[in-house]
Amino acid sequence: MPWDNVYENERILKRFKNKIDDSESLTNCHIWLAAKTKGGYGMFSAYGRSFPAHRIAFMMFNGEIPTGDIVS
Repeated sequence: MPWDNVYENERILKRFKNKIDDSESLTNCHIWLAAKTKGGYGMFSAYGRSFPAHRIAFMMFNGEIPTGDIVS
């Protein structure tokens, strides 16, 4: 499955980082600037499919999401 290495691909990470505004200094929140679902969740396309942006962000800083864990 493409999740396995999406956070290790430098080209994809560069594209991802271009879609966030990390200038918020008070809360250190990253504001998603690209596509969102109707519910407001950021979406990011890679490997020909869309991924929830928060899952990609988690993997960028923490590595693979352990089986059974939930990132919301």
